[in-house]
Amino acid sequence: MDLDNTLNRYNWVSNFTIDKSKLKQSQYMLSLLKEGQNVGAITSEKAYQIQVEMMQILQRLIDQHTQGESTSVTTETAEGIMISLLYAMDAYALHFEKPEEVLVHLHSDSVKKIYTKGVELLHYYFEEAKQLYQDVKKMKLDVPVDAYNLTIDESLPIFMNNYNIIFEAQNTMASIDYPLATDNMQLQGVFYIKQYLERLLIETRFCHFFNHQDLMYVLTNFGRICRFNYRIELFNIFELMINNAVFSLISGSGANQVRISEVQYDRLS
Repeated sequence: MDLDNTLNRYNWVSNFTIDKSKLKQSQYMLSLLKEGQNVGAITSEKAYQIQVEMMQILQRLIDQHTQGESTSVTTETAEGIMISLLYAMDAYALHFEKPEEVLVHLHSDSVKKIYTKGVELLHYYFEEAKQLYQDVKKMKLDVPVDAYNLTIDESLPIFMNNYNIIFEAQNTMASIDYPLATDNMQLQGVFYIKQYLERLLIETRFCHFFNHQDLMYVLTNFGRICRFNYRIELFNIFELMINNAVFSLISGSGANQVRISEVQYDRLS
């Protein structure tokens, strides 16, 4: 019977199309609920029911936060817990390829079930992030670049040791200074840290293709040309190395020959 009901809901929802361009990455579930109402896939009664269920979960989380000693918290704390709740629901919703699939589950599952599954996914993503961090540490470049070293040695561990999935899932929990070549700054929480580590690992692996002496030569020369202390300035090592590799290829040398001679530089010019 449940399978038949689910199939019927899939068939019913398939009559509606959600405009993905109107869905916000950082407020996915809320924007999906709004668009669902706009196209008629979610009635005002269903939307109200979802809101009531969300408030019930919020109250339970507030009780958990105060350990039963109080039924109320500050407005700021309540708002933070609510955003964390929505973050977990976003994790569940973003797990589906099509937003229409989420609408089916909003009709067939309770908000509590959706939230619980979202929390489970966040735990899974957090474990992935921790493994990525271990991989990054193992491959860490031996370079005297403060932002790079401090990010790996101090900033990222703050996140790993303090991330709170239940009450502050949306909080990145760390100040990361080292810039990536490409970075999605719109993400928050474990979504941001996970993508940051994935990209940092790729960049670090690339830099390991080069001889360490050549890497240090490029860094030193970069600082000399730009007339600043490369140890304390904010720049991306990967971007610097790939540029030199491309320049080397264009000037007729191999991609791993990143020391650009004056002759090569004249040829490039």
